[in-house]
Amino acid sequence: LPMKTGIILIFHNYEKEIDINLFVNCCDNAKNIQFCLVNNDSKDNTYFILKEVKESCENVSIVNIKKFKSDISAVKAGARYMYNNFKLNHIGYVNLNLLNRRYQGLNNMIYKIVEHQEE
Repeated sequence: LPMKTGIILIFHNYEKEIDINLFVNCCDNAKNIQFCLVNNDSKDNTYFILKEVKESCENVSIVNIKKFKSDISAVKAGARYMYNNFKLNHIGYVNLNLLNRRYQGLNNMIYKIVEHQEE
């Protein structure tokens, strides 16, 4: 049985940065990774875009936070969800706010996760 890793991504108002096709393609190629997309009270269409990604990928789940929380609380919500729903060897998270949004940071990061999923 391959090692399963959970990766939590926290989103807040990211509709312009999410490339749905790339995201879906990457998730489909990351069979050993369970993604948990946490929507932290976005005021734009982020949640609906994440739902589209989830509908196309069986290894994607969503936690929707309706009242804005700190990143730590959002990560904890994602970790709780993953712990309760999946048997994972490891759980990690990426703080998207630390990425450079101008240079396609999100898409690059997802690509890197898939490229190095064995590590």
